Order: sequence, then C-alpha cells, then structure tokens
Amino acid sequence: MFVDETGEFVQPDYLVPVVAAACGAGRGDIVIHDVRTSRGAIEAIRRLGAEPMMVPVGHAFAKPALRKSGAICGGELAGHYYFREFHCCDSGALAALKVLGKGDASGFADVVWPGRFQRVENFIIDGAHNPPAAHALAEALRELHLSEPLALIAGFCGDKDVGDVLSILAPFVKKGYAVRTNNPRSLSAEETAEKMRAAGIDAVAAPSLAAAIGSASSAPRALICGSLFLAGEALVELGAYPWPNPRFDAAELLRGAAGSGRSMSGTNGRSTAES
Repeated sequence: MFVDETGEFVQPDYLVPVVAAACGAGRGDIVIHDVRTSRGAIEAIRRLGAEPMMVPVGHAFAKPALRKSGAICGGELAGHYYFREFHCCDSGALAALKVLGKGDASGFADVVWPGRFQRVENFIIDGAHNPPAAHALAEALRELHLSEPLALIAGFCGDKDVGDVLSILAPFVKKGYAVRTNNPRSLSAEETAEKMRAAGIDAVAAPSLAAAIGSASSAPRALICGSLFLAGEALVELGAYPWPNPRFDAAELLRGAAGSGRSMSGTNGRSTAES
C-alpha cells in the first residue's frame, strides 16, 4: 500500500500505471489489472503505449495470466503488484523499489528470505509446496546450469498438489528421499515416495530427515523442498539456524527458542535466498 506526501492512502489501482511506467512498459507490452480497476488507471496504461489486460480478482488468476500473456507487470485493487521479472509473482517490496526509483532492485542486495532458495553447503533449501512455487524453483535451478541431476529430499502436507510439484521438479532429480514433515497434515514418507515414483523419480522412503540428509550429503547438489515446515526442520538439522550473525537487529530476535529461554537472531550469515 502507498501513501502520498500528505500521508493520505492512495487507492492501489491508481498505482498500476505508475508501477507499469517504472517497469518501462511501452508499446507492445501487456499490463494486467483486475476487473475492479478504475477507468482512469486503464487509460493511463494505454497512454504509456501498453495494452491493459483485464483478469478476474485474485492471485490464482493474476499469476497464470501474467505467465501466459508474457505481461511485463500488473496489479490489483487489493494492492498486489505482479512482476514478470519476479517469476510472475507479487512483491510489495519490489513495487516500492520501482515506485521510489530503485527499479534496479539494488535494495535487495542484502535481503535474506529464509527457506527460499537458501544454500547451505551443498544443499538448497526451498519452501516450494505448490505448482507456482515449483515453477519459480525450477527456473532458479535452470539458472544454476547444473552439471548433473540433484538429490531430492521432499516432504509434503497432504492437501497440496504433490504430483504436479514433483512433475515440475523431476527433470532436475536423479534420486529422491521421501520424508514426513513435522505437521499433522503431512503425508507419510511412504506416501510421498509413491508420488515421487509416479512422477518418474527413483525414490525411497527415509526413516527421518537426518537419515535423508545423510544419504543425500554425498551428492554434489541436493535440494530439500515440499513444505515450509520441512525447510525449517532442515535448517535446524543442518546447523544453519540460527545463522552466525555479525550484525545485531533487535527486530529479528526470537525469544524462548526451543523452550530454553534463549534469544536468537539471524541474518544472511552462510545463506543466500531468492523468489
């Protein structure tokens, strides 16, 4: 959400053409907007030379529309702004940087998003648990130009589109290790292994996350994904949480960790992260 120089709230759809202009939208570019967008905002998109494209309300429609149309960006009355350069997902932070004239995203240089393409030694930990996130993860993996397939450690909650996620990631995987996540909705390791095999992955059910990590640690690269619950468990298991912290930020303190009354903080330390 944005406010003007007087502190007054700015209706989010008014910013769609502003965000589009900051993204460099022009002739031949498509800018998506939802059905509630004001006529003035739509006309402003046209004045940029871009083509406005109306979509139904909600990210479930906006993200696929952005991917399918190749739109440069888009936005909704609800204040969500989507970017082709951000895996066709929404980002309030990127919208702010664009509008404030920091469109080169240099403001993200030191940003860390735990559990999002976070690298710890030869492991990549990502919380991807649905098809859009799996597509973003696959794109990030392609950018690594891997010399050989990955080992995959995966665990899922039972209400997710597990088959679709695994099918998207299968081309990158040589061997799969299925685990149960620390969540009541989790699939069993055996159920996840079956779904891995159905997606064409050579997979086994591991008795624990620690055992899976031990088996996958010899691979040049290993990916852990399928659940943010699993990502958190993996960071702890790998000794990457809390991270070594040369800086102190009181806003990052987590109190009473593990019931011990200790305080922890974390910044980038030994990790990196994407979207």
